[in-house]
Amino acid sequence: TVLHAPSPPIQRTGNNNVLRNTVARNPIAPGSNNLQLTGDNITIEQNTLGDGSGDGGNRANCIDISPDSDSDTPSSHRVRIVNNRCENTAVNCLRVFSPPSSTDGDLSEGTSSEIAFIDNYCQTRGNVAVMADNVQGLTITGN
Repeated sequence: TVLHAPSPPIQRTGNNNVLRNTVARNPIAPGSNNLQLTGDNITIEQNTLGDGSGDGGNRANCIDISPDSDSDTPSSHRVRIVNNRCENTAVNCLRVFSPPSSTDGDLSEGTSSEIAFIDNYCQTRGNVAVMADNVQGLTITGN
């Protein structure tokens, strides 16, 4: 259980990560994500996240999958987000995006792909539950 932690309470960069049966709520910095991640082969399941403060800004998301400019991980692949609770989230329950694609159309490294958002509970104060940009193979089912 992570309560009132510096923001974001959980931040993961890398491959083959699993986050399961964890509670992360009430990040202390306004507008911060509960879970921020980048990488490949990631499983996020049966967690309770939320109560992110925010004024509707661009960073108060429950789960944020975004490029990590400080590493060699510009995008994410094969991410499963299943049976989680995003409660009282300020903006989006899931926000996923990739860096802009190259002009030659090469999407192999820079585009996030195979993201599954399945059977999650989503309570948001924002305008959109799921926000995705420049993502291929996004599956949203049973939320």
